[in-house]
Amino acid sequence: MITGVVGGQPSAYGLPVNYARRLCEASQPGETLACGGVLRRLEPAQQGGAQRRLELQGFGQDCMAHTLIPLPARRTA
Repeated sequence: MITGVVGGQPSAYGLPVNYARRLCEASQPGETLACGGVLRRLEPAQQGGAQRRLELQGFGQDCMAHTLIPLPARRTA
């Protein structure tokens, strides 16, 4: 991934950014999709969602996406 300032705005480019964009495009309203690498870094309570194979433009037809389970809102004092 490459980061830098473009037009006065912090910007990021590269495969991880493009992959995240494709997952956003493939998701349904209110749904959050993540790759396996992200899933392994989340709390176990979020990891129980559905898994499906996606064909993402530029990444082929063997991409696996995992639907994340939202955590309940945490109350603060």
